[in-house]
Amino acid sequence: MHTWPAGINWSSPLLHPALRGERTLKTMTTPLTPREQALRRLPQPYSLALRLRDAGVAEDQMCTYLDIDVHALPPLLEIADAKLTAALRTTPKPEPEEQP
Repeated sequence: MHTWPAGINWSSPLLHPALRGERTLKTMTTPLTPREQALRRLPQPYSLALRLRDAGVAEDQMCTYLDIDVHALPPLLEIADAKLTAALRTTPKPEPEEQP
């Protein structure tokens, strides 16, 4: 459990984001892309494998993160790609924003 330093006034306006003039996370969120929506619906190992590959992580590091043998990576990525393709087929496309 985290303990906060003594003497900090947590009700201070400087510590509250809304009172500092900052937007809260709820107002700053942007719609997720169809790909991101699909990735979030995949089982974690497949989603992580695709995200690591997209980020340019070396294959040996990917295997370490995923806790798999190096020979298991190509078939894992092949299955992950297939699952992503299927998930994208069922992901609703975002509505175009109306122009004023």
